Amino acid sequence: MIKTAKLRIERLEPSRSGRSLCYVDPAIMESLGIATGDIIEIIGKKRTAGIVVASLSDKGKEIIRIDGIQRLNLGSTIGEFVTIQPTLASPAREIELAPTKAIYDIKKQADIIKGKLIDKPIMAGDIIDIPGAFIKTDEDYAPMKGFMRMLNMGGGSKRPILGPLRLIVLNTKPTDEVVRFTRETRVKINKKIAFLNSSGSLITSDDIVGLEKEIFEIKKLLELSYNHPSNTEKLNIEPLKGILLVGPTGTGKTLLAKVIANETNYNFISILPTDIFHKYEGDSEKKLKELFEMAERMAPSLIFIDHIDSIAPIIKRELIDNSRHLEHRIVTQLMGLMDGIHPYRNVIVLGATHKLDLIEPALLRPGRFDKIIHFSLPDLISRTKIYQLYTRDLLLDDEISLEEIAKLSENFTGADIKGVCRLAVMNAVKRDKPELQNDLDNLTDESVIDTKVTKQDFLSAIEEIADRLK
Repeated sequence: MIKTAKLRIERLEPSRSGRSLCYVDPAIMESLGIATGDIIEIIGKKRTAGIVVASLSDKGKEIIRIDGIQRLNLGSTIGEFVTIQPTLASPAREIELAPTKAIYDIKKQADIIKGKLIDKPIMAGDIIDIPGAFIKTDEDYAPMKGFMRMLNMGGGSKRPILGPLRLIVLNTKPTDEVVRFTRETRVKINKKIAFLNSSGSLITSDDIVGLEKEIFEIKKLLELSYNHPSNTEKLNIEPLKGILLVGPTGTGKTLLAKVIANETNYNFISILPTDIFHKYEGDSEKKLKELFEMAERMAPSLIFIDHIDSIAPIIKRELIDNSRHLEHRIVTQLMGLMDGIHPYRNVIVLGATHKLDLIEPALLRPGRFDKIIHFSLPDLISRTKIYQLYTRDLLLDDEISLEEIAKLSENFTGADIKGVCRLAVMNAVKRDKPELQNDLDNLTDESVIDTKVTKQDFLSAIEEIADRLK
């Protein structure tokens, strides 16, 4: 029978973080039959592994000191209890990793990554940080680039550097057990970006409430477009070029896009207006074209353009002046890329806006944004489920009825409800821990772990959010 111990989580010094070290009372270690350097499995809301180290200063305290990444991997926080037990970590035959940010040619950096992870114990679902500097992307526009090009002086620029690289472990072989990196481990780097939620897990449909129909519809459209292209060819129908998400701010359009990125085979390229607009003439159009070319190389790809109305607003031709000239060129370029002479195969644009009438009408015709999906404010059932989602880790007073709270939140978006829950916690901390009254921005995990949130905390939060929405 495997021996176990139940310990309370405490913070690990930053200087000791990042190495999977777990500092434990030597007496606890002796009772479990383990020594410094052995591997243990840690069980909280989730499971992870670490390398145990004897901590004489913690003798008799029945605590375990672990760093922030390990707490994220456990889904547990400071002050909560976890169970530890000895384990044997099998040498990993293969480990599949995915980056959480866009990294240039990440597959070529597999050996560098592997070299920094030798002997590290991990489990599927773990987040791991790789120290060092990594290149963000192969395309960059430094401030002087356009000017230098105008003078025929090259215009080259240094590649932007990300610093430490964060990865998530998608799969391991063997599966469902603690494994460790060895020099023989085959490292498989997924080129798709993995989007994580606040608890450190992959964002999935479970993180969205009330948008099941929209998720299903988009997945079906993408599946038909990529897996059954012959059907559209037989029917002489052009493949899907674009999907536009329309709805009030805070209704989950961006979150839905991240779910689609995680749960489909499409590679995800996210674009903000600031990624497109450049000072020198021609740079913006060139950048947009390069993004489509990159998407085609990575196909199947989704190009997600949030706030698309910022780069594709309504353009009245008779009113085009210098200030609107750039917008007109970008809109024209985007239309040409979506349905121009060169077809970008298996590249679909996913746009998001809060108002349809802000978009240039020419973009909305068939052959560009072929499908428009409207988002509405959540109804009572959806609002109740959203409250359940955001309060699942809170200590709630018995008098609280989330359905009643949801009824008082009519016309609130999912983002508004998330804000209510956050404010309610802050109200509770203000009441129970007045010493933190002026330091709420620096709340630590232990500050809120035992704080009970009451109905009045929620009512005050709802009133504050409602005042902001007026």
